[in-house]
Amino acid sequence: MKAARLDSFGGSDRLVYGDLPDPSPKKGEALVSVRACALNHLDLWIREGNPAYKIELPHILGNDAAGVLEAFGPETSVPEFSVGDSVIVSPGVSCGECARCKEGLDNLCDSYAILGANAGWGSYAEKIAVPARNLILKPARLSFEEAASYPLVFLTAYHMLATLARVKKGSTVVVVGSGSGVGAAAIQIAKHLGATVWAASSSEAKLKAAKELGADGVLTSPPDRLSKAVRKALGRGGVDVVFEHVGGDFFTEAVKCLRPGGTLVTCGATANAEVALDLRYVFFKELKILGAKMGTLEELRTLSRLFDKGKLSPIVDRVFPLAEAKEAHDYLAARKQFGKVILTP
Repeated sequence: MKAARLDSFGGSDRLVYGDLPDPSPKKGEALVSVRACALNHLDLWIREGNPAYKIELPHILGNDAAGVLEAFGPETSVPEFSVGDSVIVSPGVSCGECARCKEGLDNLCDSYAILGANAGWGSYAEKIAVPARNLILKPARLSFEEAASYPLVFLTAYHMLATLARVKKGSTVVVVGSGSGVGAAAIQIAKHLGATVWAASSSEAKLKAAKELGADGVLTSPPDRLSKAVRKALGRGGVDVVFEHVGGDFFTEAVKCLRPGGTLVTCGATANAEVALDLRYVFFKELKILGAKMGTLEELRTLSRLFDKGKLSPIVDRVFPLAEAKEAHDYLAARKQFGKVILTP
């Protein structure tokens, strides 16, 4: 099979396009012919050698995949699936047997890992072997490129807003970094839950796109002035929820945007993992600061039904051929996109 593999850590030039042996599914696994996969910032961090991810080289990146079910491994079958079905793959891999998995909290499983990160080879390839329990039928109304765009980012955003922050009708939500894949997903999900949504970005073009996506208002500000922009637009009370995944100075400012009893929910640190936090804001205003680690398999099934009904829409910014994985990485690193960047074998 053709694949874009990583032979050593470093810049995008370390991605090598070429031939690798086809994977062979083991017991409990399924073989998927990949038709499209999505890029995530996690790919860039792993490629650069982030020590949090212990992987062996050569390695294939890629957390999201949409394709066609080609075969099951030995003694493996899933009654609702047949060879030839169009599927997506849930990017979170858990044991499926522990107490947390059986409670539906598989993202908190002690062995939880992410496809293409610390759970084996990913989807930058023509074929991928994955746990059969991770298969979900592709929403019929979506193309493979559209279907590959939503598993990781929409799952993360849904888990953050619906499950953790409990956004509901009447909530006011600020989405920081609204032009990213997860930020654009958050705008749609918050609107679906009935919230008033304010999109924050330093890019006028991305704010325009956020408005077109459904944001009720936009906040243009550098990181150190986000709370001032919120107070100017909404008054001194603040907002119910801040959706944050940037870290650094944005996190510090995001805390100041919250009204008493408000919630900040975060899933990343693309700018900086080290943040300054004045605890007086936290205890005096009874704030909640929540971390999110992607989401559960059942939440992704829920999302897929929403996509199938047209309640949510995929956001594909640009599609690259798999042979141009290096160029796709450079494009993502330059933060040029609104929504997802896709690779097609």
